Amino acid sequence: MPEIVTEVVLRQQCTGCSACMNSCPVDAIEMNYNAEGFLVPQIAEKLCIKCSICYKKCPVVQVLPKTESELIDNAPTFYGGWSLNETVVKASSSGGVFTELARYVLEQKGKVYGARWINKGIEHWGIDSIADIGILQGSKYLQSKIGFTYRQIKNDITSGKKVLFVGTPCQVAGLNSYFRHKNLITADLTCHGVPSYIVYKKYIELLDHPIEWVNFRDKTTGWSNYSMSLHLKNNSVIKSQYNWKNPFYIGFLKDIYLNSCCYQCSFSCLPRTGDITLGDFWGVPAHLSNHDRGTSVIIANNLKGYQLLQELISKKQVYLEEVNKEQATLSNPRLVKGQLRIPVEREKILSHLDQYGFKDIQEKYISLPSNKYILKFYLKKFIKKYLKS
Repeated sequence: MPEIVTEVVLRQQCTGCSACMNSCPVDAIEMNYNAEGFLVPQIAEKLCIKCSICYKKCPVVQVLPKTESELIDNAPTFYGGWSLNETVVKASSSGGVFTELARYVLEQKGKVYGARWINKGIEHWGIDSIADIGILQGSKYLQSKIGFTYRQIKNDITSGKKVLFVGTPCQVAGLNSYFRHKNLITADLTCHGVPSYIVYKKYIELLDHPIEWVNFRDKTTGWSNYSMSLHLKNNSVIKSQYNWKNPFYIGFLKDIYLNSCCYQCSFSCLPRTGDITLGDFWGVPAHLSNHDRGTSVIIANNLKGYQLLQELISKKQVYLEEVNKEQATLSNPRLVKGQLRIPVEREKILSHLDQYGFKDIQEKYISLPSNKYILKFYLKKFIKKYLKS
């Protein structure tokens, strides 16, 4: 009996990366949401030729070798830093280093692929103009639909373009298992895990507004005290809450409705899957705090990534300062560790999604902050503002 990728799904290890769908020679695979709200492959048995290519290209199954020439002294280099363009930093979730990477590739007539909001959901999208970088900026804490992005990237590179792909570690692993090339630059993101899309939709339905997109990391309240803001079609904001006051966010950060594979992620560890790793530098040393505008943690995982970052420094696009591994990972464990405790609430929530609305989930499993906590927060904020003035 030939092995097919559904074996990975049955073991609850599927990340939804879509490498199988892109690799299938007869297009027998579609990615659809399962009952828990996560993308998984579904195989049309009438079309399937039992070639096992989908299984062989699955990054959960295939372990990609790293050669000595790819590594810098067999170890990554860690940095803290940000874009030297203040407008870029302001528009970004953290320090804006992604934007500078994208600009560098686009200036060479290349193409950049990343996640964007479209049709009230998240999909990977390719751009070839600096003017379009904005649609790929910002953190999007939902599972993005890859579609046939990997095939498009292969076509772009075959036609002579340089390509930057940015995605979660499992998505970068999926691309690497499908296609690798010297003109392909990959950047994996520090990923906490992806929440159920069904739970997200139930939260949005509860609000009773036609929400077009969500800014999960609104920095108008500061980088360290970011908010979640909800936007309508005309870009007006109907609701903005600190992350610790928003019930959907609280559930996400409590890990109570993440994908099953996210609790034992084999990609959120060293060696990382991308040439470069990008994330927020939580626990940043005081001299790298960038006055709460946003500081990125960046890892050069191989020689390609290291040389590209040095190029951005020489072009004065970014400020980067090397830090040690302990500084970079102390408050950012998902850089090196993919294990999370599975909360008992997860099974109770995701096995009853056909019965629960988000209000039920919130009342049963999500505790909002106490009045004492809120008072303490605003008092601290007032004192900080008073001392500045």
